[in-house]
Amino acid sequence: MATNKKKKRRQRIGYSRKIYTRPMFEEIAGTQLYFEEFNDAMLAYRLAKYGHKGQTRRDNWTRYFDHCKSVALIIMLEFKVFLGFIIITALMHDLGEDSYILSWRDIEKIFGKNVYRGLRVITKERGKDYYWGIKSVVSRDWWILLVKFADRLHNIRNILDESRAFRLKQLRETEAIYPELLRLFAKKIPKRFAYLPAYICVELEYACDKIRKSLGLPKSTVFSALDFYPGRFCITTKRILLVRSGRNRNEYSFSSCSLYASQCS
Repeated sequence: MATNKKKKRRQRIGYSRKIYTRPMFEEIAGTQLYFEEFNDAMLAYRLAKYGHKGQTRRDNWTRYFDHCKSVALIIMLEFKVFLGFIIITALMHDLGEDSYILSWRDIEKIFGKNVYRGLRVITKERGKDYYWGIKSVVSRDWWILLVKFADRLHNIRNILDESRAFRLKQLRETEAIYPELLRLFAKKIPKRFAYLPAYICVELEYACDKIRKSLGLPKSTVFSALDFYPGRFCITTKRILLVRSGRNRNEYSFSSCSLYASQCS
């Protein structure tokens, strides 16, 4: 059981009060995925949990696997994307860097070429231009960026308790690189997911503004300058809920797409 000190720390650094256990994860994935996809996703869940066994986040007490699970949950609950290979890639996105439980050949043989390609691109390797590699595959595999956005969202939402230098580094990297990635993502994403660029844009801006506030810096207009940035939104408890925007050609309504959705006042 978490102590009062840990509970207060979780609330301070932005943890959700709801803890998603394995049965809850199975219920969320099982209601939306096909039977074979669900079995593969739960296999990836077990492999990622075992591969990251004993590893912790920077705070030295949070299980590292909780980050992998949270990235998959952001894709399912916030982005409303239920595609098996994307969820598998999200669960295993750090396995190649932090564990030797599977070789690349094993991953391709067990989970297929989509997961293999996604993990090869997302995994950081020496002598490899990481973000150039991601940009080069967007035209064919737009969903790889989706996993990267979920990864960045979870990371940047949970660093308010880290050192000033680390927060500043993450803030500068996010504001320098991710607007361009969002532009590429918006051009290649299928029409049925047309709501995602604007949603991710506002969530990244909101998280960056919280970090800027903790550092004593003014708000930035990096994300609001993007073409698909919604013209109107309202702030609800701890999160932004988007409402319809008449600024762009397409009007978006996110009241049914957000994990934190509620009625706008």
